[in-house]
Amino acid sequence: MAKSDFKFDDKEWRAFLGSILNKAKDMTRILSVAYGTAGIADIKRHFEDEQGPTAPWKPRKQATDERYLLIALGLYKAPKGTTKGQYNPTNKILQMTGMLKRSFLPSNWRRKSATAIEVFSNDTKSGAHDRGNKEKNIPARPFMWISGKGKDVMAQIILDKLISA
Repeated sequence: MAKSDFKFDDKEWRAFLGSILNKAKDMTRILSVAYGTAGIADIKRHFEDEQGPTAPWKPRKQATDERYLLIALGLYKAPKGTTKGQYNPTNKILQMTGMLKRSFLPSNWRRKSATAIEVFSNDTKSGAHDRGNKEKNIPARPFMWISGKGKDVMAQIILDKLISA
């Protein structure tokens, strides 16, 4: 019977793992790429689905739909910065003008730490719509969240960036 020797040298593995650890020291760029692609797409999908993390968004009040119809017909003045053509009671919730949905941009993030970023909408009304505003009688319709599928896609992007040369 022949004798076999096997030698395992872990130098290459140590170098590979070292490169991953080095990249992971500052995750800002990698996190911004994951947000700028999969994160934004996931948030925009919430607008299409009219869905929060646990339930569908509350429907608009009948009075709101009636106001939008009056604006569309030119019988009521459109709010500043909008036109009557943007107001249609059949538009999806939070999508009368499309400005809120379009306010999510790959550049709308800021570094919080080496391992965290904060993302935001540049629409001044986004917080009131996302969390609600009792004073203004605006119900919460959460859109600033990432679904399980979105998290999986973002995790794959992060992993790919960490292990790529």
